[in-house]
This record gives sequence, structure tokens and C-alpha cells, in this order.
Amino acid sequence: MAAYIRDRLDVVRGKQREEVLEGAVGMAYGEEMHPGSNLRSVGWRMPALVIIALSLAPCAAGCGAPRPSADAALREPLGPSDPFTPRTAALLWPGATNAFLFTGRLRLSAGTFAVEWHGEFEGEPMPEGRFGRPRAGSPVVVWLARGERAVWRATLVPVPVEDGDATRLAASVELTVQPLAGARGRARLACALAPDSSFPVPASGDATPLALAWRRTRDGVPPALGPASADGAVLDLSTGVEPSRAARWRFLIAGSPRLAARLGELARQPHAAQLAAAEQEWANTLAGSTRLAVGDPALEQAVDEALLALVGCTERDGLALRGIGNPFQYRDTWIRDAARQASALSQWGLAAPASAIAADLAGFQSAAGDLMSQPGQLDGTGQAMWAQAEVFSRGTGTAVPDSIASMLARAWRWCERERSLVRERVPAYAGLMPPADPRDNELTAGYLFGTDAWTLAGYRSAATLLERAGARASADSIRRSADAYADVLSARIARERGMIPACWSGPARDWGNYAALMPTGAISLAEAGHAGLLSNLSRVAEASGLATYATQDTVHLYLGSDLAVDALLVGRAPAWRKALGSCLAARTGTGGLPELFSWSTHGFGGNLPPHATAAAALLVLLRQGLAFDALGDTLRLTLGTLGEWWKAGASLERAPTRWGVVDLAFHLDGARASWRWTPVPVWTELTLPPDMVVDAVPDGVRRKDAYRLLVAPGCGQVEVTCRAE
Repeated sequence: MAAYIRDRLDVVRGKQREEVLEGAVGMAYGEEMHPGSNLRSVGWRMPALVIIALSLAPCAAGCGAPRPSADAALREPLGPSDPFTPRTAALLWPGATNAFLFTGRLRLSAGTFAVEWHGEFEGEPMPEGRFGRPRAGSPVVVWLARGERAVWRATLVPVPVEDGDATRLAASVELTVQPLAGARGRARLACALAPDSSFPVPASGDATPLALAWRRTRDGVPPALGPASADGAVLDLSTGVEPSRAARWRFLIAGSPRLAARLGELARQPHAAQLAAAEQEWANTLAGSTRLAVGDPALEQAVDEALLALVGCTERDGLALRGIGNPFQYRDTWIRDAARQASALSQWGLAAPASAIAADLAGFQSAAGDLMSQPGQLDGTGQAMWAQAEVFSRGTGTAVPDSIASMLARAWRWCERERSLVRERVPAYAGLMPPADPRDNELTAGYLFGTDAWTLAGYRSAATLLERAGARASADSIRRSADAYADVLSARIARERGMIPACWSGPARDWGNYAALMPTGAISLAEAGHAGLLSNLSRVAEASGLATYATQDTVHLYLGSDLAVDALLVGRAPAWRKALGSCLAARTGTGGLPELFSWSTHGFGGNLPPHATAAAALLVLLRQGLAFDALGDTLRLTLGTLGEWWKAGASLERAPTRWGVVDLAFHLDGARASWRWTPVPVWTELTLPPDMVVDAVPDGVRRKDAYRLLVAPGCGQVEVTCRAE
């Protein structure tokens, strides 16, 4: 072994005995071991069911391996200021069977065990840190804690491993310490294992720990470099630190015995290479997606992070992909969540995962024809039908598979039978679906408006797709029953003096009735204007733009998102802007949105971010504001925007709509507002910049009112003169 490497080992190991790994030394120092080295080969003893293994590669000044510069170690993470208590970050990967949760004191939870790091530099404890990204568009998490004497930085990289029909996730963690103001001294790190976790996902048999310890083995190429004294649950490390460059330690962590057995293989790849691979693979995933440019990098990053949350809230089983509500709270599938997940992914151009999630929903269909993921949630049938149209009706017009067409027809026939039973046995509720007992959200058993609204949306979706599939007779029958169904709901609303209750048969919490206009289209614009639903958007604080659930202090991130888009349709764009701003402000440092949180304490309890439907809500708010295609036969552009976007000049590229893929650009230059978009075969409605009214329009453009213009099919460019309102 080269003499200078022996010198560096003295610095690295401190009081450790000379029991290190030959393979790990070569990995850490960027040099192969000489065959005559007198260092003994020891490593990680891994019984078959030990669930955790770590690779430790500390590197001090003079290491031959690539290392972070002082500037890199001090660089602030990129991301929003986390308003929540505690601060968290999620390490996710598309289709993975597991995820890792990090909290601000640098604690990793894997579902059945936790690893916690405590550091000290010259008597100063490692402080609590904040989370973010190393750069825009990265799936990597960065944690940074700034003290008076040193800056601690952890880079947390997702490492996906294909394991038969499943994808399992490991985490490569590199922790650095950089002295400040030219200081030098000794950095100490204590790494503790505990058989507990910070999230309540039940452990599968593969993830159940039988042992938690820092152990060694003699066989194979082991992944560990560390002291012989690390046989217990706490590993103590120390190293001298120079002012010119950061010292570092590296860890590889797996959440199951199957993956733990692969860590020796994974340890041969440097942390930097795993980081680059993760960023490249995620960039490839986003390559064909819709791209937003509004002159606001933080907002553009929020879109990418919401997309990461959506595809990260999935599990792969062979070629199948299922949507899950939350990687930490519940990893099962709820149709009401997965349907919106597929819709948002489709709207932002990620057609492959959207189609896979929608196809998975078809597997919930029973022999009778209904689709329910949880007993008593009768809205699931309509939501599963609607999700298919969200996927197959947008973009390039992908052919509808026979299996999906058959599923839709069977679901419609089941709904018709159920409505017939109500008509025969309970005439007072004739035309409605049977009473539901969802044990969730509305928290009542009865004739829920949400069941009917989603069933009607499912009817219309089925008619559209069956006609596309060539089953015109079936499509015509479904369309006629949908029209009659809509008449039943309108008549009931009229008897309620225009109000839209959560339940037709008694009191219930607001939930499904919030979807009355968007996205189900169960009521008309005129009915929405009289319903008073938008009054529920500002209960928490003045001008918050968010809805609450159960208590006045409980903010629900996606419950009121449909109402915010409704606000655009009824001419109340300020309410949409408030809701968008509040959603953006309610993100973790890595862009995760919780399902709900306390307005007064900013805590979310066990309902950990990120939540798939909350991410979907943010994406739909943005997408439908810029290019609205959810209802009607008109493409509405710039329905919801911010003035800053117009001044900077903004664009939305490759946006799949029901009339093809659309590119949009808009700009305000002085008094002239201009739009350019891909022409479509239907009328296009253009909304002027906020607080502007139209002054003069060119020939061929209709003035709908002072704020909106109508453009004939086939046109793709308009410029008008406008003035401040």
C-alpha cells in the first residue's frame, strides 16, 4: 500500500484498530489494494434476515477519491422554506416497494427501523438542518445544518434495485462536515440503530427485522469500512478535519433482508456515480412531459417535485403499476386517490404511468361489474370509469383496449341495475345510486351527492371511450342514460333551492359535493354560481383560499382544489390565485404536500407528506389554469395566470388536451397581449392578463366580454390591445 494512504488511514480511523475492508479502502481512496497488503479482510456479517447494512467511507484531507469542495459543502439546498413541524423529506423512486423518511435532526426511518446521526465538531453539536435539492429537477435530497464552527451536509440519493417483479429502494447517504472561518479540529459522528420508525406502515415479512447491529462478515466483498468496536447498535466515528475541504462519511442503507444482501454489490459504485445515475434516470422520465416556463424557477421546480411525488407514490409488480396514497401513511390503493393521480399525470404528459395506474384500477372490478377499493365507497365505480377517459381522451388519441371498453360497459350496467333497485324500493330517491357507507370523509351512511356526481362522470366518460372504440350503440345508450341522470340531479338541486348537500338524506361533512362542477361536471355553470360552494374556500384565515375539514383549524390541501378551479369558471380568478399561493406555501423543503395540517401549529401528526392527491391537486390547479380542457367543447387558455408570468413571457409545452397536444406561449408587452398556441379543431377562449381589459381586437376575433376573447377553430395566434382595468 502506498505510504500516503497509510498516513491517511491514521487520520481516518482515529482510535480504531486496523481492521478495514480491502474493497472498501479501494473504493474510498480511489486506488486498488496491493495484493501484498497486510490489512486483514474483514467485513459485514449478514445473517439471512438482518435488514440493514451500511457502507462507511470516511475521507479526510488528502484522499485520492473525488470529494466535495468547500463551496459544495456550504451550498444552500434549493427548495421552499418548510413551514411544518417537524421538518421532513421523503426519498422516493417510481414503482419502489419502499421509501425512506428523513427528519430535521437527520434521522432516517425505513418503516421497521431507524438510523439517527449525531455529530460534533470541536464541542459544537451538529444542529438541526433543513431539506432541499442539490439542483432543480433532481430526485436527490440534500440536508444542511449550519452551526457557528462548521456546516454539516448530507446528500441522500435514491438507489433503485430491480428484484424480479419488484423495485426495491436503497439509500446512499454521504455526510460531510466543513469547518468555518479557517477552523480545524476533530469531527465526531455517532450513528445509532433502533427497531422503530416514524411512520405507521405495517411491515411485510420481507421487512421484519430480527437483528439490528453494526456487524461484519468474512465472505464476499464486504461494503463496510469502520471500527471493530461497532458490533452494537451505536457506531462512533471520528476524523480530523482541515479548513480547506470537507471530511465525509458514506452510508448505504437498505430496508429489507433481500436488498441488504445486495449492498456489497451496490457499494462498488461510488456515491457520486449513484447520484448522477439517479438524476439521469429521472431526467429521462421527465423528458417527454409537459414543460412549464413562467420566469419563476421556484414554481417550475414545484411542478417537477409534484410529479416526483406522483410517480413516487406507486408500486411496480412486473409490468403492472399501482397508485398508492402515501408512501408512509398507507401504501394501499384507494380508487378516489389513484384516479386523480392518473388524471394529473396524464395532464402533464406522463402517459405511461398514467395509463398503468388507470389500467390497474380495472382490476378492482367484481364479477357483478362494480369497482370498489374500500367497502361502501360507491363513488369508486364512477371514479375508475372517469380515470380511463382522463388517460385515453388526451394527447394523441391512443386506441381504447377491448378490456377497458368491456370494463366500462359492465360498470355502467351495474350502476343502472343499482339505480333501478332504488327506483323500485325507495321511490323518494328514484334515479339515485343506493346509499353508501364510506366510513370516510362524509362520515355518514346515506344517499351521498358525491356518489351520484362521480357515477354521472363515469357514464359520460364511458360513452366517450366506447364511441372511440367503435361501440356506437352502447355509447349512445349510455349517453341517453347520462342525460336522464343529469336531469334527476338538476331537479333535486332545484328542490334544495340551488344548494348542493353532501348527503341527500341527512347531515354529512362536505366532500363529494365539492366535486359537483370540477371535475365531474354533474352541475351546470349556472347551478354552480347559485350553489355557494366557493364560500368554503376561506374558512381558516382571511383570504387563505383553502378549504378546511372537520375543524376550522384543519386545512385540507386538496379538498377545496376543485372549488379553486370552479372559481376560474365563474369569473373569480383571485380565489384561484389565493389557493395556488397557499398550496405552494404549504410544501416541505423538497416539495411534498401533506393531506392536511393544523393551521395554528403547522403540524400534520401521522399524516405525513407527501400525499399523492395533494400533489395532483397542485398540478391540476396549474394545468387547468393555463390550458383548461376538463369540461365543455372549448379550449380555454390562460384562464388562471399571474401578472408576473405575462411580463416575463411564459410557455407551456407539450400539454396533452382532448383535442391534441398543445404548445402555448403568452406575453404582455406594454399594452399588447399576445398568445401563440397549437391550433385545435374547436373554439378557443383566451383570458386577458389579471387586472386588464380588452381595448381593441383584430378581425376574426370575438369579444366575449371585457376579459375574454373567442377564437375560431384552426387559429393559433392572437394579439390584442388592452388597458388596466
